[in-house]
Amino acid sequence: MDTAQPKSISRFRVSATLGQGAQGAVYLAEDPQLGRQVAIKTLVSESSADAPQQEVLMREARIVGRFKHPNIVPVFEVGDLDHGVYVVFEYVEGENLAALLKRGPLPTERAIAVMRDVLEGVAAAHAQEILHRDIKPANVLIGQDGRVRLTDFGIAMPVTAVTDVNRMWGSLPYMAPEQVRGGEVSKRSDVFALGAMFYEILTGQRAFGGGSAEAILYQVTDIDLQPPSLAAGNGDERFDQLILRATRKDPADRYADAGAFREAFLALLDVGMDRESGDGALDFLMRRIKRKPDFPGISRVIQEVSHLAANHNERSVSELANAVLKDYATTQKLLRLANSSFYGQFGGEIHTISRAIVILGFEQVRSAALGLILFENLKSAKESGRLMAALVEALYSGMLARTLARAHKGVEPEHAFICALFHTLGRMLVLYYFPEEAADIQLMVQQRGVREDAAALEVLGVSYERLGKAVLEEWNFPQDIVRTVEPLKGADPLSPTKDAAVSLHRITALSSALSEAVTRHSGAELGRKIDALHARYEKALDLKRESMDGLVQDSKRQLDAYLSVVKLPREARDHLLRLERHLGVQGEDEAVVEGMLDDTRTEAGQADTLSSIPAPESQVKDLMEGMADLTQNLLGSFDLNDVLQSVLETFYRSLGLKRVLLMLPDASRQTLIPRFGLGRDVEDLVGKLRLEAHPKQDVLGLALGMQKDLVVSDSHDEKIAKYIPEALRHALDPQSFALLPLSVRGRAIGLFYLELQKGAELGDDVLKVLKALRNQAALAIQQARA
Repeated sequence: MDTAQPKSISRFRVSATLGQGAQGAVYLAEDPQLGRQVAIKTLVSESSADAPQQEVLMREARIVGRFKHPNIVPVFEVGDLDHGVYVVFEYVEGENLAALLKRGPLPTERAIAVMRDVLEGVAAAHAQEILHRDIKPANVLIGQDGRVRLTDFGIAMPVTAVTDVNRMWGSLPYMAPEQVRGGEVSKRSDVFALGAMFYEILTGQRAFGGGSAEAILYQVTDIDLQPPSLAAGNGDERFDQLILRATRKDPADRYADAGAFREAFLALLDVGMDRESGDGALDFLMRRIKRKPDFPGISRVIQEVSHLAANHNERSVSELANAVLKDYATTQKLLRLANSSFYGQFGGEIHTISRAIVILGFEQVRSAALGLILFENLKSAKESGRLMAALVEALYSGMLARTLARAHKGVEPEHAFICALFHTLGRMLVLYYFPEEAADIQLMVQQRGVREDAAALEVLGVSYERLGKAVLEEWNFPQDIVRTVEPLKGADPLSPTKDAAVSLHRITALSSALSEAVTRHSGAELGRKIDALHARYEKALDLKRESMDGLVQDSKRQLDAYLSVVKLPREARDHLLRLERHLGVQGEDEAVVEGMLDDTRTEAGQADTLSSIPAPESQVKDLMEGMADLTQNLLGSFDLNDVLQSVLETFYRSLGLKRVLLMLPDASRQTLIPRFGLGRDVEDLVGKLRLEAHPKQDVLGLALGMQKDLVVSDSHDEKIAKYIPEALRHALDPQSFALLPLSVRGRAIGLFYLELQKGAELGDDVLKVLKALRNQAALAIQQARA
């Protein structure tokens, strides 16, 4: 290969050689058209047989050329050479990192600043599905302005474009094991190079060195890296686990991409700074969780459900129903659960959340909703093997607590279920939101043999329990639940107590420990674990040893009934099978477990109001079921508020409405006030909104005064708009809605307001059933007044 410096490349006039390598050279040149200096990298080969490789590089360099980031030197253009291609970069005056490192390792603060900028640049590229594939100190430029920029993206390319002809591009001391073996190149390969380079920045030594290519290959593929703090003498131990994780031989053990590496890096910096302020680590983790896209949605629904007091006035029932209905998945599964063997219902007669509250009780529905909201969101994790194990353990713990509480006076079983279910919330949140830190914790447990809670404290700067308590407080959980997150210290036998709060805490702690024992151990070891727990809690909870065996089996049957409805993703299969086998289930265990699994996966954070428009046949079916419920209620004694709430919910769910309101007139009969409602912003409307109804002048007056059923398809139509009261438009701004007046003995006593989704229509069949259900509601009012 001719390595002589050319006089020009295309229109560019070459003035100097900046660097040279086996794949080509880098030249300083002038662009005569724009009057600026540029850097040109040539990529050449000896043989014309490499033409496919050059075509790939040309195509993908153009893709990279469209990518811009302040920590990446931009690509201006690309072109053809004899037996190769050239890539034109911005020329950055300054020094590259390789030259800087020849003078020794960087001071810690300078090293952090350089690495932060490099990670920002590569993370941005990875977010666009672009690989670099040659990350090394020589490709990190530090300009005279102090800004750090990564260059040589000329051999970078989208992840999907890495082919057999270009796998081996890169520099040997920084190439990942799979790269030097000709295996699959991915973002994790760039992560390996980033880890190796960070090691060199901190120590001044190459992570994988040697006197020959063979020696370097051996180091890269077969020798585990030692912690950089040891190589640097008194080095900064904060970064040991970070670098060791990034340079694991197996790509699956590394950070998934540069973005995950960057997040772990920044977390270490913030935790290190925050530890001096006491609560800083916790504050930092909470800020990170709150920035996750799905967390606000989960929190909003959980907060609404958790703060509701267990009383039975119409407001609390309405609020609970409305809160549950905001999460479609929770609504559907709660109704299926209410009709399942878990609650002893087999007739399928519960079709609304309101009716479920009447039949099962407020607290049962509230606790079931909280559990379902948590599970429906957490089980959507993409890397969910360990999280699935944690969810199975937590759910089984809840069943154990529920069973224990039934035999213990003063402790509400559903309350105990929630306490046990959320007892390990901190650990589950780390597995879900911080998979990289969770993996670091696991590595520390495996390598150093420390307890998981101790490893968590070291990695996170805060315990699982403290994080769990902070989130529960964020979610408005009562303090008696928050307190049960704390572990019971010591191992000595506990004495009896008459304090219900203390009993609740003990039931929670025992259930969690017993669930851990059963899900993780079997045979003689499991027997010893149960014996130890019995010895500690025997007097405190009046437990017999044989009753603990019955407790374990009864709770497993409850778990089976629960998961036959709720279901978990397929990643939970092995964990459920292990639980079955630990309990001695034989023969049918795999068939039972298959019935608990769901192959579909919903994305986290999808909890929201019912927004889909059901098909007309589905609308009619659901409305008819609601009417059957109402008819059944009217045959016996009933609470009118419960009936009206159930009617509203039937309208809301069956039609997929934006909102539904029951409006009643005041004493003057000229002002309508919403008294019940479901859907968007009803908390700000019920009891507060005032709408004047003018007979023969607007749609409200016409519906109420003339007792006319009205369907408005487009309230913005010029012919209709003048009949829409300004107050109605200002408060609700509906496009299409229906008004169904409610009459008793020929006198209108109120009306139902049904606001439709955009594009929804009410067919004749649906309208007939709507009116019939409205008439049943009027009959209920008439019977209640009789």
